[in-house]
Amino acid sequence: MNRRKYPPARNTVNKQTPSPEVKKPFRWIPGLLPTILALVGVWIPYKAQQISISQACIARVDSEESRVTEKTGALTAALGVFVSKTINPAVSADAYYSAAEKALYAARELTVYAPEPYRDKVMDAFWGVEDLMQISAHLKPREFERLAINRFNLLNIGYDAYRSSKDEERRLCTQDDPPPFVNEMLMRYLTFINS
Repeated sequence: MNRRKYPPARNTVNKQTPSPEVKKPFRWIPGLLPTILALVGVWIPYKAQQISISQACIARVDSEESRVTEKTGALTAALGVFVSKTINPAVSADAYYSAAEKALYAARELTVYAPEPYRDKVMDAFWGVEDLMQISAHLKPREFERLAINRFNLLNIGYDAYRSSKDEERRLCTQDDPPPFVNEMLMRYLTFINS
């Protein structure tokens, strides 16, 4: 059997002409919602990470400042006892040198924790104690005493500058970009891990 395939018959009675396409003014809105959700899904973890990084940075700065403040308080107290021994003419040489040794110990202990600019001021106070120790407990020339007191005052100025620098580090911790010292610490850590 030989069947021929004929094209289907056209229905000319109900033929509709295609209407021109109507442009919808807001057809991009359905695609906008997934895009917004994707951006929010990326932004929220990013901000959470930034917040946790800044909180860790601030905690590190606070910890370091607390340690240095504690050691500075110990040094200041030891210097106060030592200076009181230099003023008292009836103090024994043993008590005088014992107070000086405690002040020197506190100064050396502080140099372990203090950063570089403040460490210089601590060492100035250290050398001021050394100057006063070299003077006899009963013969104290006023010039050396004034020099030592000036060195002790430099310690206060250095501590104020140190506190200001820590406030600046805290401010840098709250910025979106990590502060330079965080990047430096991260690079040291990565180098340590890779070695």
